[in-house]
Amino acid sequence: MPSDLYPEGLVGVRGYSDDLVHAALVLHRTLPALSPEVLADCWRGEGDVHQVVEEIRQPGPRPSPARRLFERFRGWADAG
Repeated sequence: MPSDLYPEGLVGVRGYSDDLVHAALVLHRTLPALSPEVLADCWRGEGDVHQVVEEIRQPGPRPSPARRLFERFRGWADAG
């Protein structure tokens, strides 16, 4: 059963932060396992998929709360 740490219906826009963290964690865990050819074949967006992914993965000038939460989850996922 899926869970939502911060339901959008209760906390508004801030509720999307946990969804973004989960999406980033999934990307972090699955992208290294995909070959560049498979990733490019599945890409339906604009531009080079590898460049887009790298831009998403790069932190901004100041870590956001969502970024800090992602780093915490990533540490747990990499340890397990």
